[in-house]
Amino acid sequence: MKSKTLPLMAALMGPVMMFTGMAGADPGKEDLTQVYEAGRRAFNKGDLAKAKIAFAKVLLAKPDFDLAQIYMAQIRHAEAQWAARPRSQKIAEQAIVRTVKLEAVSLADALEVTRREMEKAGGGAIALVMDLPADALDRTISLSVENLPMRDFIDAVAFAGDVRIAWHTKGLSVTANPTFPDKMELARATAVKAIQAAAQEQVITRLSFDNISVPEALQWLQLKADRPRGPLIVLRGPVRPARVTLDLRHVSLSDALRSVAIVADLEVSWHPWGAGLAAKSPVPVIAAPSATR
Repeated sequence: MKSKTLPLMAALMGPVMMFTGMAGADPGKEDLTQVYEAGRRAFNKGDLAKAKIAFAKVLLAKPDFDLAQIYMAQIRHAEAQWAARPRSQKIAEQAIVRTVKLEAVSLADALEVTRREMEKAGGGAIALVMDLPADALDRTISLSVENLPMRDFIDAVAFAGDVRIAWHTKGLSVTANPTFPDKMELARATAVKAIQAAAQEQVITRLSFDNISVPEALQWLQLKADRPRGPLIVLRGPVRPARVTLDLRHVSLSDALRSVAIVADLEVSWHPWGAGLAAKSPVPVIAAPSATR
């Protein structure tokens, strides 16, 4: 089992040499210092299964070694948290969506594809529990992914359909008006920074668009993206018709996306899976205070 969110106290501790006289004295015995260090590295990478085996070996030889006890306690805590998660979340955190192409399909069809992908990965029934306005399922979605983590695929479908998809005991719940916390959790923020950095590092030698549509421009940029490391590019409609004319040289992929967004009067948002483009949010109109006499 892999875990991305772990308590930090043990993870921040450096190597500790506590096995003098036990490590390397007998060529037939395993070096417990190396075993402990291997467990600590595995823990910090989120590989709890490997870390658990290593610390169990250490504690078998030295049951009173407190740092190994701390690690094992945190591993048991993480295992308990994992066991309590909905089955759908476990599937999403472990599965990969190999190939899915959605071309101007309804949100209803996109959610059905998502449900089938979850069932295929998990080997059991997945239900969709929905609370949406009547016309929401008619929204049109276009999305093409390959070898994308299931959790990122679900997030991309949610963005494209302007809905919130969350874990449910029966499968997935789909609701309107997604709300996100002001501060993203550390794992999500790290993933967003990584995908932005990848888009900034990729340089397009020549970009020349002559009066093409926004979907055509984004499709061209998607072909240039270095998948799977590079961003998935998702357009959320409806957006006003716009034509794109650009001639750029030696520009990063992220700057190219920003340029297309400016020309088409769109806004770009970044997610763990890539870049989302949508119509700009309306600026709230603040009424002037009425004059008083």
